Amino acid sequence: SSGIKQSTGMRDNKELHLWNKNENHDPFDLSSVKSSDEHLREFWAYFMKHGLAILSGVPADLDLTKLHCDILGVGPMKTSVFDNIDIVKAKDSPNNFAYSTDALPLHSDLPYYFEPPAVQFFACLKSNVTGGESFWVDSFSAAHEVKTERPDYLTYSQKFQCSTDMIRLAPAE
Repeated sequence: SSGIKQSTGMRDNKELHLWNKNENHDPFDLSSVKSSDEHLREFWAYFMKHGLAILSGVPADLDLTKLHCDILGVGPMKTSVFDNIDIVKAKDSPNNFAYSTDALPLHSDLPYYFEPPAVQFFACLKSNVTGGESFWVDSFSAAHEVKTERPDYLTYSQKFQCSTDMIRLAPAE
């Protein structure tokens, strides 16, 4: 993959590492990250460069607020319609794919929100089903690939007006 400089909000003026499905993202071990400021910096540096970092060894009974704020140094947490932590569990009559046991279709999380989270954490704390493999996509890499290989798609997509309605996660202050 190549490096690219791009204005990306939280990752502004940083060299991004574009990646694709062939790249392996080795996990960072929670005990290492907890025990060393250097390992914590490495975790966040990797996250800032790749837009993704995997943390292994997280016990299912760990208080997630403690993980986010105390261990990883993220904070303050912003309360939203999901509260501070949204625990996603399968429901009998789900109103959303996320709360079902069905495979999730390809999607982007919360791109239509007025103030989407700057950082999202996902954890599989308990599962009694087989499968459930996840994969991640680097949207910057995908956009770069479209721009390089099919610039006509970008021209075509600019001809259509899209809704700019946004959903607020929390009341405006």
